[in-house]
Amino acid sequence: MYDVMFAKLAAGDTFNPDWTTEFSNLLMMLLEPPLVPYYHILGSKFCDKFLLNSR
Repeated sequence: MYDVMFAKLAAGDTFNPDWTTEFSNLLMMLLEPPLVPYYHILGSKFCDKFLLNSR
């Protein structure tokens, strides 16, 4: 997944909604829920895009 992410970021492409949903689900498994508000403070744009349903 990271290969796809970095290739798209480097090319300035947009992410497929299905890919974004899958990445978000996998990322939420790794994050500790009590820390999610702090992630939003540190990287609000990233969180708004990739931490779906985390607020």
